[in-house]
Amino acid sequence: MNTKLPGHILEDGAMSASISRVIIDLQGAQWFSIEAQSASATHAGTFTVEVSNSGSNWHTYTTKTVSAGSAFSEFIDNIRTCAKLMGISYTRSSGTGTLNVYVHPKRRN
Repeated sequence: MNTKLPGHILEDGAMSASISRVIIDLQGAQWFSIEAQSASATHAGTFTVEVSNSGSNWHTYTTKTVSAGSAFSEFIDNIRTCAKLMGISYTRSSGTGTLNVYVHPKRRN
């Protein structure tokens, strides 16, 4: 699935299972911010941001641990990449919940 920018990239993704990579066409933009959130406190896993030029070879840009016992809210600012594609995924360890992810390109002058 290729998603266009900017916007609500992942809406109510079920955290009762791992969420496969959502692919975002970066459309030549180089600076981004990502907001990921879940109100549930019963989930645990890893939120991953990857980049690729080919769409077949993916490289980890950053990972964030999602801990059980509290709501997950992460804001990753000033992401800079010249990659063609960005991938967002969630690897479940335990629990349930819903994940929402927003990606917004930024202009740098």
